[in-house]
Amino acid sequence: MKNFLLWLLLFILLLWTLLGTIWYKNTCCDCCSLKASHPLVITDGPETVVRANDNVRFDMNGAAPGIGAEVRDAYGQLADYLKKNPGKTLTITGRYSENETAPSGFENMGLARADAIKKYLIQTGIPEKQLKTAAVLDKALFADGKSVFGGMGYDFSNAANVPDSAAVAKLLSEKTNSGDKSRSDAISVTPFTLYFGTNNNKIELSQEQTQLFVQMIQFLSQSPESKVNISGHTDNVGKEASNKALSLKRAEFAKKFFISKGIPQNRIMVEGLGSSKPVADNSTEEGRARNRRTEVSVK
Repeated sequence: MKNFLLWLLLFILLLWTLLGTIWYKNTCCDCCSLKASHPLVITDGPETVVRANDNVRFDMNGAAPGIGAEVRDAYGQLADYLKKNPGKTLTITGRYSENETAPSGFENMGLARADAIKKYLIQTGIPEKQLKTAAVLDKALFADGKSVFGGMGYDFSNAANVPDSAAVAKLLSEKTNSGDKSRSDAISVTPFTLYFGTNNNKIELSQEQTQLFVQMIQFLSQSPESKVNISGHTDNVGKEASNKALSLKRAEFAKKFFISKGIPQNRIMVEGLGSSKPVADNSTEEGRARNRRTEVSVK
């Protein structure tokens, strides 16, 4: 009898261990792998500002973020970066699914989530004027379950340094009237690249970016046979048809700037290449950030 009870106890312990292992693999391990596959990466153009293996967590129909120790440290690094760059603005984009109910006071759940992250970042010492919020519908947001790691976008701009139309006109006038710039071969013209946030086709130009546009416009004014070539690109996320349309809009963003400064439309060549010509590895967030771009050159 004693041996029977001993074997029965041993069997129960083995069964308990087996069931516990199965439960762990189906819950905790899935959770860990989900975090690992959705790390927190925040880039400013090609530069990686923050990277963490963990990420912020949201439940379906919930705007309260779950923020672990690693994410808190990452947000602290983000706060330091913005404090050192007071001219930069960070747009926080919250994702939401079409089945979620908008909380009171918000147009949708995405804006509520973005606002929650904004308030958290303000507590870290980031001035409110450097933070903006936006939202984007993501039908596949909760495809893996009832919670999501990430679900946020972070895009930098240099709004404090964006010159107005009068400032651009002054720059053009100064270059036109400078004595050593009377010939096109005396004008420095540099191909340049603009980087875009996820799903974005517009950016706020910095002073440096505006200077590059101005130099190219001046060159085109002095060299009537030259044309500007603009190609838009995306990362490899999403359907290629959508990526091609988005890449064309990114190229047209630069085209509109040239047209607004008097460059004829027939001298501007525009193409949207989608994800067909990456310059970096699309398997990493840093690589995808470098691939979301518009290249501008003269030929």
